[in-house]
Amino acid sequence: MKNLKPKEQIIVITELAPWFTPTELKERFGLTNAQIYHCCNKYGILKSRENLSKVKQEFLDELAIHIADKKIEKLTAVMRQISF
Repeated sequence: MKNLKPKEQIIVITELAPWFTPTELKERFGLTNAQIYHCCNKYGILKSRENLSKVKQEFLDELAIHIADKKIEKLTAVMRQISF
């Protein structure tokens, strides 16, 4: 495994820490938890759990809107069919 220079470490962490767990980054790049958390805290980078929770919530919000739209669409179609 290649030893990353400090600038390369920052690139890896800023781009990948929101999507990969510290364990995955350690396995792929040899970064320690301390390096990852220090860089995330210093530069305000979301950690993987925080980011994935945020992405999941955004997805659920979009799903709720989609479901509400479909309900209205289906209700309107039925109301037209039964002339209500």
